[in-house]
Amino acid sequence: MINKSIDGELKKYLANAFVHSPGIIDRLPLPAEEFVAPWRSYLDESLKTGVFAALKNHLPQLNFPIEKGISSTERYRAAINAEMRPCDIVSDSSLPLEAPDELELMIHETPAGPIPVLITRNRNDFVTLFRALAFKNEPADIPASTGACAISGYNNCERYIAYKNMRALEDPFGLAAPEEPAVQKSHYQDRFLLLSDGPYSGISSVEAGFEEAQWRIYSLKIRLGHESAHYFTKRCLGSMRNNAHDELIADYAGICEALGAYDSSLFLKFCGIKGPRKINPAGRINNYKGTPPLSDENFAALCELLRAAALNVEVFDKKCRKIFCGGDFSTAAILCMASLAIDEMAAPDGAVKLEKALEAIYLTR
Repeated sequence: MINKSIDGELKKYLANAFVHSPGIIDRLPLPAEEFVAPWRSYLDESLKTGVFAALKNHLPQLNFPIEKGISSTERYRAAINAEMRPCDIVSDSSLPLEAPDELELMIHETPAGPIPVLITRNRNDFVTLFRALAFKNEPADIPASTGACAISGYNNCERYIAYKNMRALEDPFGLAAPEEPAVQKSHYQDRFLLLSDGPYSGISSVEAGFEEAQWRIYSLKIRLGHESAHYFTKRCLGSMRNNAHDELIADYAGICEALGAYDSSLFLKFCGIKGPRKINPAGRINNYKGTPPLSDENFAALCELLRAAALNVEVFDKKCRKIFCGGDFSTAAILCMASLAIDEMAAPDGAVKLEKALEAIYLTR
């Protein structure tokens, strides 16, 4: 329950958006979504031609430069709207990458099912790819603290063309009832992750407490776990928002992916929360003020709740991870964290509430 003393604006922000399905943990991992098979073929192709060359044959955005206004040009719109196959696009300039040969493509297995992951170890290439794939090749500003992106609802031109052709063959006279929008989109929309290995959240290796080379390795693992958690909550719990609750869960998953256990101090550094009413104006938490943004007073209150919640999550993780015998503890912990609002986890008995949520998971098995 949300504390009655919490301001109405903040109460609305803290409302839990996750939908819970009893017994979900026993149905994991979920089967692959339709988009995974084509990406497996892209991976196979990349082993022969290289990742960038292979993906240019399937992702039209990689055949155009980053230019202001390019998304409104006739040729670009024709390519993006599947009026031609990506491999047939003839462009004056393809996407300029500094290290195209260093791109990596993998299919990452997660509890929510496998998901394609594109990795670049060049910061400028990450920004270029982010702009191409998420902003229609427009020169959007990408914050320095951003080092990963979950591309969702990506319209795959080849899959769309194949879907239209299939529908035309199955129903040439258009007499069949139309498919539900979500079902229809599943035939041609993809999800995949774009990751870099730069310092996570813009935090230096010194501030994080690791050697520089080790911190780059950890940063990539944190991003992989973080974005995979977003995929999990979207597919399994029905929500993925630009919200502090989502970030608490996703960073938990990322930190555990890299370190094998949760460290609340790292999470607070990532957010820029240094203590009561000590918030770094450049900290990542400033990206999650909501729409419309919380007032300064409510934002400060949110940061305090988030700090207390993170500390309780660490207590819960340290105690229960050692004794858990029901499979992947991190996945179970995510379900527990998603079942409670931030202020519930932040309460003095927040760690106990998380333990009870874990017990409830056992009861549904």
